[in-house]
Amino acid sequence: MNYLNCILFVAAWVGKLCLLLLLWTLMVYFMHFLAHRKSKYNILNKIHRAHHRINYKNGGSNFKWQFLYWNFGDIRITLDLLMTITIPLLTLTFLFPSQGLVLLILHYCDEVFLSEKLLDHNPNVKGRVNKFWVWGQYHLNHHKNPRKNFSFIFTFWDKLFGTQMD
Repeated sequence: MNYLNCILFVAAWVGKLCLLLLLWTLMVYFMHFLAHRKSKYNILNKIHRAHHRINYKNGGSNFKWQFLYWNFGDIRITLDLLMTITIPLLTLTFLFPSQGLVLLILHYCDEVFLSEKLLDHNPNVKGRVNKFWVWGQYHLNHHKNPRKNFSFIFTFWDKLFGTQMD
């Protein structure tokens, strides 16, 4: 393989990774949106309610060793994470294994080490960062008004679909 072929291969691989990331965040947006539709038949809604019962005013919980083996303390919260975020990514990983594996590793590290107190539920993460990233105050605003801010990772899905909190 010559130098140009290597560059083209890497560019195509990274391009697929970026497209997969966008597709995954779109899938999670719709899963999260569906999790907020009340119906006696919507099991996702019944499970997702547990996440909204937690008081995140002072941020999420600190790191716990149980997070390493994907146990977030309540079976409903763990199932919510699996159903709305992880299963869509596993589906995409089946179709694009090498890029999906990279995203699975990033997803695991984010959920286990960063999500709770550092990023997603940290009230001190606010300002310019929330124009692009669904962290801190952006996600906490969703807990104040569960009909807005359904995006995952990037805020632009809420902008695109008109669900961003004003």
